[in-house]
Amino acid sequence: MKYDSAGREVYTFPLNENTTVTGDWIFAGNRRAIEIEGTTPSIYWDETDAAADERLWEMIASGGALSLQTRTDADGVGAAAMTIDRTGTVVDSITFPSEVICTKEGATLGSGLMISNAVPILTFNETDAAANNRRWRIAVATEQMLVSVRSDADNSGLNFIVVDRTANVVDSIAITATATSFSGQVGFNGATPAARPDYTVTNPTTDRALNVTADTLAQGLAVLGTVIADLIAIGLFQ
Repeated sequence: MKYDSAGREVYTFPLNENTTVTGDWIFAGNRRAIEIEGTTPSIYWDETDAAADERLWEMIASGGALSLQTRTDADGVGAAAMTIDRTGTVVDSITFPSEVICTKEGATLGSGLMISNAVPILTFNETDAAANNRRWRIAVATEQMLVSVRSDADNSGLNFIVVDRTANVVDSIAITATATSFSGQVGFNGATPAARPDYTVTNPTTDRALNVTADTLAQGLAVLGTVIADLIAIGLFQ
């Protein structure tokens, strides 16, 4: 009988390569049910009634990482489905190369979420929405963040917010919508604010606030001219 360092009994099964074991095996222990040793230890699952090249799955430990990957029916190289990387007892990262779908309502991430790709995409799918009103997407491409509405088939859509940046400076924010509403005052700030901002007044008695700071006299006069033109248009100024 063999024992480990904690005094527990250890049973060794000298299975050779390609050994087939039939029936159900049950492993019971205080700490480990089963341990597989080797320089690249792995375990296979063979779903015998699966479609072609969908039978074999492999869990393998190699290079300090644990991977779940697919294999061909002939045990050829497939693709990684999940890779866990570690340093000591700390898990550094868990990588999912393909789309990750979470169906549990209220699922919580214990720390930050990073999507790393040449074009990282985060999609929200509102399953009970009307046709072609389900998908919303946030993507990053060509150093721009794009917030868009998408068709249910995800083959068309419209970027309604486009944010452009240079390093840590936001250069511009473009908003495209049939109508855009702001609650409260809208400020045009900076060294060169827009000389003639366009705006629509919903309620002339309360929605007349326009705050332009750091502008030149010419810009101020231009804004004043815009306000006077609006007052004439709605009949409050003759």
